[in-house]
Formats: sequence, C-alpha cells, structure tokens
Amino acid sequence: TEEFAYAEMAIKELAKKGIINGMGGGIYAPQGNLTRAQITKIMVESLGHQEAEYKGGFSDVNASDWFAGYVQAAVDAGIFIGYPGGTFNPDQVISRQEMAVVAARGAIDSGMVTAEMVEKFVMEKSDYADKAVVPVWAANEVAWLEAQGVFAEIAVETFEPFRTVNRAEAAVIVFNTLFK
Repeated sequence: TEEFAYAEMAIKELAKKGIINGMGGGIYAPQGNLTRAQITKIMVESLGHQEAEYKGGFSDVNASDWFAGYVQAAVDAGIFIGYPGGTFNPDQVISRQEMAVVAARGAIDSGMVTAEMVEKFVMEKSDYADKAVVPVWAANEVAWLEAQGVFAEIAVETFEPFRTVNRAEAAVIVFNTLFK
C-alpha cells in the first residue's frame, strides 16, 4: 500500500534472498508485528549463519520450538542475549531500541563495523528530538544506525525507542543495515 511504499524495495530484496517469506498466500502484512523469535530467524539468515543445536540456555525456549536453532545461532554470534532471569521471550514483539541493538550487532558480526566504532557514536549528537529517552544500553547503536541513514524512511524527527517495530520497518532496518 502507499503507506508502506518506503519498504517495498527492502521487502522484495529480502524475499528474493529467501530471508523473509511473508504470512502465506502472497501476503507480507507490513503493518504486522514481529516477535523476537521471528526477527532472530531473519537476522540469522541475513548473516548467512546456520541454525545451531539448541543448548537449552533459556527457560522459555524448548529444543523442539521452530525457532530454537535460530536462537542458539543468534546467541552464539552475539546478536541476541536473553533477559535477566534466563528468559528469551520469543513471543514478545520487538521494540525499535531492541531492533537497533540487534541490527548493529549484526553489522558487527558481519564485519561491516567494529564494536569499538559503534561505541564512538553518542545520542548527544543525534538529531532526534527524543534522544534523551533512548536508554543507555541502546544509545550507541541507535546513534550509529542514525548516522548510517538506516532509519531515514522510518524515524525522521523522533526515534520513539519504545515503539513496536512493524514488519515493514524491520525489513527496512535489516536491508539498510546489512545489504545497502
């Protein structure tokens, strides 16, 4: 639709690469949310990693879950970590701040940038009007991705770190970070 035209190229390119495949019936559902399990699969496949045998590190992930091998591969690559208390929260939707951290870690994993370089980017130099509400644990990554133009079509004046990432935004963030 016109509302999601900004994401059309990213969605088509990621689909062409076999990284995303929609909701069935030729529908991508750009307005829909993505869970942490779903974005884990997208990131693992975007980076060319293979599913790994799940080692049982999270109390809410079972080896028989469709996403368990992706979770293990993402954890092994340093793209995802769990929450305090040993949970992964696979069914939780992902926020912009979490997506920024995951995308930046993916760029680090791929060798596009070093962790030391990302750490040099700070929110104090950000153009976002709400830069003060970006939490410290995501600040460097958000600032680096902003400087790379990753959020150009998504977040113009404000970043809205707690806002849920929809499927269109996720495709744009992954594409702009790893394939542009």
